[in-house]
Amino acid sequence: MRWNAYLDRTAGQQVIYFTIREFGALTYSTIMTIRQFLSLLLSSLLFLNPLTAGQWLGSVLVFGSLYAKGAPTKT
Repeated sequence: MRWNAYLDRTAGQQVIYFTIREFGALTYSTIMTIRQFLSLLLSSLLFLNPLTAGQWLGSVLVFGSLYAKGAPTKT
């Protein structure tokens, strides 16, 4: 394996650690979930494969649970 591949992986890990340390695990999880969702939508548009009702439901459940975890609670 080439050295630049190792450096890329190391830099990626540092970005992950920085994001979690500065903004928290919930923010990092939200960023990664949005990235995956946008990738799914782009793939759907490029290859003309519409998302099924189950895929939409799954997306709503995932984003709903992330929102619920991040919503402020009354004490």
